[in-house]
Amino acid sequence: MLRTCALILAAAPLLAAFTTAATPTSIAMSPFAFGEPTEVSLLELANVDWKKGKDLPKEIQDLKGERVKLVGYMALDTPEGETSFRMSYESCSCSTSKVTHFVKVKMPKGEVTSFEPGTIEVVGTFYTGAKYDEDGFVDSVFRVSASSIKAK
Repeated sequence: MLRTCALILAAAPLLAAFTTAATPTSIAMSPFAFGEPTEVSLLELANVDWKKGKDLPKEIQDLKGERVKLVGYMALDTPEGETSFRMSYESCSCSTSKVTHFVKVKMPKGEVTSFEPGTIEVVGTFYTGAKYDEDGFVDSVFRVSASSIKAK
């Protein structure tokens, strides 16, 4: 018992110095830690006038990296078992639509697509800017890395 007390007494000043130096005086909170995500209209995104090489409107660019909520539909041609899908304000496959008609949604880690014919709600981080496929075609202009997807 005497050895244990001596060890604690000898180590106490070092432990106190370590804990006070390592303890932050203020905690920086993520802006996403509290509050609701920003609701983004899929119809408004679909109506953006964008062409290859053209900048997106500033109010959309300002959403980059923000936590958002989208309510809409999976594209009708969504295959099962994929890690992403296209989402729109209407239930369609619309394969010849302009690229702004869809938001490409990346599934939450470890999940794959299972087609949902009704309305869905997606919450996640929003990204903007043209992404190209391996053939050089624009694959998406709007993307969301989903943290949750649920049927409405």
